Amino acid sequence: MGRRLWKRPRLPAKGFKDRFAYAAPGARNMQECYTPVSRPSDCTAVVSPEWEMLKAAESTVAATKAAVFVDTKPWFCVQDACPSFAGNRAIFADPGHLTGAFSAELAPVMAEALNKAQMPGN
Repeated sequence: MGRRLWKRPRLPAKGFKDRFAYAAPGARNMQECYTPVSRPSDCTAVVSPEWEMLKAAESTVAATKAAVFVDTKPWFCVQDACPSFAGNRAIFADPGHLTGAFSAELAPVMAEALNKAQMPGN
């Protein structure tokens, strides 16, 4: 079995059952968009109307369950443009999954957002 190159961050399991963090919008496939002559915009995805509809549905479900919804789109996108990398770091391993390194960097941001999420009526 191979050695793990990064330590998987652990989020506290207790206290987050009433909070939802919606998945990232995704990105272009770096294996298809990155070439020696490509530009950063070649690997930038645009948020789809379908993703926005699903996000709205998830938010509605959270509200009906008296839960908090955390919108993660600002963590990955500027307006509706979502790059596949930030600086020299890949964000996405493929169109729908974060790299291990970016996940590790994002873990404290997510934990803070979930901890700060206020329950309805509080």
